[in-house]
Amino acid sequence: HFCWSAAATNLVHHLAVPGASTPGSGNPPAVVASAPLFHMSGLLGQLANAVTWGITLVVPPPGRWDATTHLELTERHRVTTWSLVPTQLWRIVDHPDLDRFDLSSLEAVGGGGATFPPELLRRAAERLPGAGAGVRVGYGMTEASGTLTLVLPPVTDADLASVGGATAGSEVEVRDTDGRPLPEGEVGQIWGRSGG
Repeated sequence: HFCWSAAATNLVHHLAVPGASTPGSGNPPAVVASAPLFHMSGLLGQLANAVTWGITLVVPPPGRWDATTHLELTERHRVTTWSLVPTQLWRIVDHPDLDRFDLSSLEAVGGGGATFPPELLRRAAERLPGAGAGVRVGYGMTEASGTLTLVLPPVTDADLASVGGATAGSEVEVRDTDGRPLPEGEVGQIWGRSGG
């Protein structure tokens, strides 16, 4: 069963809400809807949080996601946070006109959906200095009411190859094919659940 409020509260607790604004920054929280609403990032990270916490959800025009459109919407609507998959973030940090956009409202970048290579996280920190201390990377699934683990800034080199620690109310274990917990450092299946 799916718990909307547990998922939204979980993300707020870990400061990974797409659109969460830094207190006193003067920027009302806003996020560009960059994920499909049938995916946990779109449904929980964007729509549920927009409704629950009063975040402005900027909906791009229909069609494929486009880096230039994302940057234009960020500038026009003073977007405070991005929630992206690695391919989207690569396209933004490698965008030939990135420096011409006013991204001064951007306070944080979050994401998930696939592995974020360490080089991408380093490059994002270099090219997007207003995005805080780095990219907040998460691992989760809709069936677990959202985010199970998060890597939060400040990020060490060891963190760059990690999916982070368990979020509040989540339990995560690595188990063997028979469902028995494995010691740290062993390869196995990820088992996780949350309060939702």
